[in-house]
Amino acid sequence: MRAVHGAGYPVTAWLRESEVRLEIILVRHAHAGSPLPGSGDLGRHLSDAGLEAADLIAMELLPHLPARIISSPYLRCVETIQPLATKLDRIVEIDERLGQEAADREVQDFANFVLAQVDSVVVASHGPTIRRLALSILDPQGIVLDDEGISLEKASALIFEVDGESYPRIISSASRMGYPNYEITRLFG
Repeated sequence: MRAVHGAGYPVTAWLRESEVRLEIILVRHAHAGSPLPGSGDLGRHLSDAGLEAADLIAMELLPHLPARIISSPYLRCVETIQPLATKLDRIVEIDERLGQEAADREVQDFANFVLAQVDSVVVASHGPTIRRLALSILDPQGIVLDDEGISLEKASALIFEVDGESYPRIISSASRMGYPNYEITRLFG
């Protein structure tokens, strides 16, 4: 058994490794280039640095062996996790509820959907959407964080563990993992 304590968060729990039911890994897209004429924001590709970051993200997330890889419909999000999907021979599922313009109700609905999964999942989206999604995932525990409490830089991840009783806990945050010298911060444990 290992202790899981909330650094600054109102959470304390004991968690056996065997009790972890799934991991939810939220990834903010890597750096995108300028939109091509006529493509708009939806069709923005990753920049060269963003493409390199996506390859590094794939290498870091590969050991987690996610069963599902789900993305915002925005091209930069899909391209951020496509290398991981390719390495695992999986498809990137597109979900409109992860878009920048998703309503709070849609984000909450997606949070409920992802918490009901039985295998680990990687989700790629945008900073504000990830923040709302993380808050929705934590809400059933009664954890209250303001919007400033959760923030991810581009090419960063927030990793949750969900135990057998479906209580999600943020266990680590990988800051700018798609870039050299990134840091993983263990928030719990």
